[in-house]
Amino acid sequence: SNTLMPAIAGASLKVFELIRSGGALRERLYANAERFRSQMGKLGFTLAGADHPIIPVMLGDAALAQEMAQRMLKRGIYVIGF
Repeated sequence: SNTLMPAIAGASLKVFELIRSGGALRERLYANAERFRSQMGKLGFTLAGADHPIIPVMLGDAALAQEMAQRMLKRGIYVIGF
């Protein structure tokens, strides 16, 4: 058997700490997701899924998705374009 890497053990402890701290972060995440969904919809973007903080933005073009992902990364936002 293998021992846990310190980073994994530390991350696991942090998760338990966050769970015990209450739902404030989760509430903030869902509020931000709803604001994002609303504003992107107003701008005419097609979004997939509902009631979840992972919000696929459907661009309909793989090359455009890659370009958008690169531009977002330059702004410090990591997304996956495909």
